[in-house]
Amino acid sequence: MNSESFGINTNLLETNVLNLAVVIGCLIYFGGDLFNGLLDARKENILKSLRDAEEKFARTQNMLKTAEENLSSVQELQASAAKERETRLSELRESQLEKGRFAAGRLELAQLTTLRLEEEKIVSQLYSKTTFVALNIAMNKVKTQLNSTSKLHRKLINLNITLLNSM
Repeated sequence: MNSESFGINTNLLETNVLNLAVVIGCLIYFGGDLFNGLLDARKENILKSLRDAEEKFARTQNMLKTAEENLSSVQELQASAAKERETRLSELRESQLEKGRFAAGRLELAQLTTLRLEEEKIVSQLYSKTTFVALNIAMNKVKTQLNSTSKLHRKLINLNITLLNSM
């Protein structure tokens, strides 16, 4: 047999390379349109995914910007509320201090009034006791004088009676 004739080639390296070349050539010739369609569909799918990702990114950026603005306004409200709270606490503190001062003033006035009433009561009692003692002293003097006057009167009467008897 002639080596150039048609037959089975038993050299594995030569047959594999030839077989692969034939298979790849057939695939490119017959399956090129199929692969191009698949590749175009995959390309469109990837481009669509990229556009969706860019849209999501833009929406996320807008949401982030809105959230930052909301955070800023909330922080301003918080600062305003803290300032208002401090103002109200200060006003409440001052109000309570004023009430305390007023109550202390009223208590002091009540104490002064009580002291004046007690003073008037003591003065009244002293006047009463002084008057009572003065009346007792006066009564004792009057009694003493009446006793001594009555002794004089008796002596005078006795003398008169004695004179009358002698007459």
